[in-house]
Amino acid sequence: MSTHFHVSGTGVTGPLAGLSSNYKWWVLVTAIFGAFVSILDTTIVNTALPHIQRAFGSDLHVASYVTTAYTLAQGVIIAASGFLANRFGIKRMYLLSLALFTLGSVLCGIAWNINILILFRVLQGASGAALFPLSLSLIFGAFPEEQRGLANGIFGIPVLTAPALGPAIGGYLAEYVDWRWIFYVNVPIGIIGIVICWRMLHESELQPTLPFDLRGFLLIASGLGLLLFGLSNLAYDGWGSGLSVTGPVILALLLLLLFIPLELRTARPLLDVRLFQRRNFLVGNLISWVAVASLFGSTFLLPQYLQVLRGLSSYNAGLLLAPQGLAAMVG
Repeated sequence: MSTHFHVSGTGVTGPLAGLSSNYKWWVLVTAIFGAFVSILDTTIVNTALPHIQRAFGSDLHVASYVTTAYTLAQGVIIAASGFLANRFGIKRMYLLSLALFTLGSVLCGIAWNINILILFRVLQGASGAALFPLSLSLIFGAFPEEQRGLANGIFGIPVLTAPALGPAIGGYLAEYVDWRWIFYVNVPIGIIGIVICWRMLHESELQPTLPFDLRGFLLIASGLGLLLFGLSNLAYDGWGSGLSVTGPVILALLLLLLFIPLELRTARPLLDVRLFQRRNFLVGNLISWVAVASLFGSTFLLPQYLQVLRGLSSYNAGLLLAPQGLAAMVG
């Protein structure tokens, strides 16, 4: 959503042009740190959920919000990431996002009840929402056009393995250390990423007069948030629940339908929906959606099945999912 940044075929334009050839590799390293921890945290919690349930005496429905609250917050905030980076600077927003994400990880680790943990997960998800799209923009801005494929390939290895390796890492920490360390593990990674970003990256050209499509943001943020909320409750409450499933889903679809004609009439839209008229763009997005939904869906459901129904430990359940990470690296 609105994650367009000004790049050229030879890398960053304006004040960042002509930087040393080493600079682009430092950008790639920084991008990997931020994207890895953000994506890792979508799945590292899954194998630790039974431990969190026992620690706080909650049921699976409530405990599942530890995972879904993170995704909900990301879905709402990510729409504004492009505007914020263009308006205030991509380095500044990346640093702020990574710093707040790291702080949110610490707060999740010290949570004293399930409701506070869910609240801190919202903060963590909202803070880290911009990390992945900004990482891609940093890479596209630093690398010339002929090297972007190589950079994306290197970037994709840790990014694709993070959601699959998350259950194994989370299972080991929950089983043999403490479930709180599934959040603390982000802290050293985040600090290293912050230091590299602060010392090595250069700020992009600002656009202080860039207008913000507030109406479009409110529509898509509330629409995606309600849709994710309704679908996350479907397995527990069923379609018969108007307050937690049917109502939010219907309202979400109406808001998203309103979003399309609004963006078509807006001079500087949050999302240029005309892009979906391009066949390759549309097909590429559909394939990506199916791939991501399959990967993230399985990494949530399989740990619960293996632990609750098959009686495996958190670590063994996570190990059974580890081959997905190897397959993602090869693919």
